[in-house]
Amino acid sequence: MTYLKENEPHMEASMRLLAQTYLKILMVNLTEDSHIDIKLQDFERTADTGYRTRISEWLREFALTGQVYYADVDQYLRATDLQVLREHFRHSAESVRVRYRRASGGEFRWVQMDLIKAEDYTDENQIVMLYIQDIHDSYIRELEERRELEYYCNTDELTGLGNMYAYHSVCGMIADSMRIHDIGVLFADINGLKWSTTPEGMRRATSISAASAGC
Repeated sequence: MTYLKENEPHMEASMRLLAQTYLKILMVNLTEDSHIDIKLQDFERTADTGYRTRISEWLREFALTGQVYYADVDQYLRATDLQVLREHFRHSAESVRVRYRRASGGEFRWVQMDLIKAEDYTDENQIVMLYIQDIHDSYIRELEERRELEYYCNTDELTGLGNMYAYHSVCGMIADSMRIHDIGVLFADINGLKWSTTPEGMRRATSISAASAGC
């Protein structure tokens, strides 16, 4: 008891920090299809945003009332299907993570939903914690870095053309496509590009290589 009293300020600070980090915190009972709201913004407790007493209905209506970006609705509904979640947690200790865009202040922002087994979880009484946090700024940076990395992985820096990795990727996509049955591939060597090692000569050689690719 003394330990709890001495550490009560730290616990309160931790709870405040937790509340600031997450937009929404729920205790979800998958077995009973119910929820207890630990942290929830007032506007979310309205029918307009799909609020329901059954968690399955709330998750579904939240998406269908326009709170989830239209392109993310299908994957959101699949990931939050109650039967899918029940089966997942029955056979795995892994958490469930869903990233999607949700309406916020007149725009759609990337958020992350994490569902984690509660301490008192049992297969007969499947209680999990649901946390949602805004990851928009960091996730946008991550996506931009991925696109940049993908570009440099697939592009020859000198000519700006696709490199061998890009060639194999295209061949793989063609091989996996059932719509293309016959295809021809033309290989050609470009001679006479090493007449000069000067910067101007190298620029001319690069220009010829790039132009030849468009033939």
